[in-house]
Amino acid sequence: MIAYLQGKIITKEDNALVVFAGGIGYRVFVSVRVLEEARAGQEISLYTHHHQRENEESLYGFATENEWRFFGLLLTVSGIGPKSALAVLASAPVEELAALIAQGDPVLLGQASGLGAKTSAKLVAELKDKAAKFAGRRGVSGDSVAGDEIEALMNLGYSFNQAREALKSVDRAITDSGERIRQALRKVG
Repeated sequence: MIAYLQGKIITKEDNALVVFAGGIGYRVFVSVRVLEEARAGQEISLYTHHHQRENEESLYGFATENEWRFFGLLLTVSGIGPKSALAVLASAPVEELAALIAQGDPVLLGQASGLGAKTSAKLVAELKDKAAKFAGRRGVSGDSVAGDEIEALMNLGYSFNQAREALKSVDRAITDSGERIRQALRKVG
């Protein structure tokens, strides 16, 4: 099993990198964030998950050990395969996804990750207790953005990412949710 890979990026594909390490070119599926930062010729280090099925072997790569471990946790949920788990990880930082799961809000998780209602509910039900350790002391966005504030902005038509970014820019000294939402609305226009 390949758990870590360090080498030079040979080429970028739509959803993968080819990494040359030890005389071999490894095709590694990566998140959009890793793909955006990657450049051909650049050295890269990735934690990897080696996925094996009857007729296929795949490598999935992650920039951090935390992402790699959270990916493994997502795979424990029946119906979540590696491609779905990678898509979930691409939607938001691990700490935010874990906080959404730990808060037990499948609707907000589904809106953030693009998962369907049933899959989001299953993730919350099966991982609620296990996900909390990945969220740590962070809130939904890592700096005191509450899920209900994001949900309020999303109900006004903003995407999860727009709502999250607007709320992250609000002064931390403001603790009233209504005022935080008003300030965020001023930021998004």
